[in-house]
Amino acid sequence: MVFMDFRFYIAGDRKPLTKAHPKWTKPLPVAAEHFGQIAKAPPTITYGDYFKTVSAYFNDIGASHLAEAHHEISACRQIDIVLEKHGAFYHPARIVIVDAGRRERWLALNVAVTPVGLEVMESEMAAMCRVRSRMPEGILPGVYGQAWIEGPDGIRYGMLLTEWLRGFHEFHLARDRRTGTLGVRVWDPLAPDTFLNAVQEADLYRQAAELLARAYDPETTAQIYPWHHASGDFVLRVDTAGVTLKLISVRQYASTLATERGDSPDSDGQTLALLVFFLNTTLRLRLDRLDGTGPLAWAGAAAVPAAVKGLFSGLAEPWCQILRQSLAGLKPSHYGELLRAVAERYQLMPGESTLLAREIDAHAALLLAAVAAEA
Repeated sequence: MVFMDFRFYIAGDRKPLTKAHPKWTKPLPVAAEHFGQIAKAPPTITYGDYFKTVSAYFNDIGASHLAEAHHEISACRQIDIVLEKHGAFYHPARIVIVDAGRRERWLALNVAVTPVGLEVMESEMAAMCRVRSRMPEGILPGVYGQAWIEGPDGIRYGMLLTEWLRGFHEFHLARDRRTGTLGVRVWDPLAPDTFLNAVQEADLYRQAAELLARAYDPETTAQIYPWHHASGDFVLRVDTAGVTLKLISVRQYASTLATERGDSPDSDGQTLALLVFFLNTTLRLRLDRLDGTGPLAWAGAAAVPAAVKGLFSGLAEPWCQILRQSLAGLKPSHYGELLRAVAERYQLMPGESTLLAREIDAHAALLLAAVAAEA
């Protein structure tokens, strides 16, 4: 089956990208190191290569994936492929399917074009399957199909077709140009200056902490990691009902304490790992990059009690009580010491150590007070 009409777009541009457009033959921004040692010079992948391979996917196995999404091929009058952004591992596209009645259906297609991206996609498929069973219904996007496709010059592409969470947007710490204050900006192209108010911010951090705690398996110490706001792993929707948060990426889900035979750690190991998870999550929730790609940024103090509340509500008993007992046994001075050790162990982004060294003492004091309030 060949579709009647494909149109190609770059997000933000109203005009379709055609073969006559100068950008058609321009290289797609790709991390050269993600090709590893397979070539002395990484192959060039153009925008045209990208769009041709995605359309070829829909003319092949992607057609069956569309059927899994309950959209029959015969109902497709037009498919718009909108390249949304260039991520570290994926180049995601918004797939806009238009039927004979001019009604639109949106889907998301993650596209991996490097060997590292392919590995991440394979890992993420397995991780999402494991995490989904621990989450409330609808928190993770539906997955309709995944495949490997050969593109131009024999380059292997990974395709992962999922639900598009319409009305949900990435968010990042940003400076409100109207007030000069640091806050959480919602990246809604239709309302680009939308910032959360204080109540919404607290609810955002509470929900994020609760979802991470739900995903955490205290018996095996498996957790979602790495993740961070700068990668857009969470998305939110703001409406009259408040803030709704969803998780759209699970790049890895693995145990932090491995044993020689792969068994679960003993009870002391489980208790220690739970404490480390708790402390690390309170730090990670405050770390971001300004506007998603700028310098490192640190969320305000209100994020700490919100995170603590979410972590306790997301953990099942008796683990919640075990964590409370562990925290109750700590002296105030222990908080800073443990947070420093955890921060050093779990660094993700360059420059974190400098920022955290400056902020950890104040964070420890806030955390101590938040734990006491939840006791």
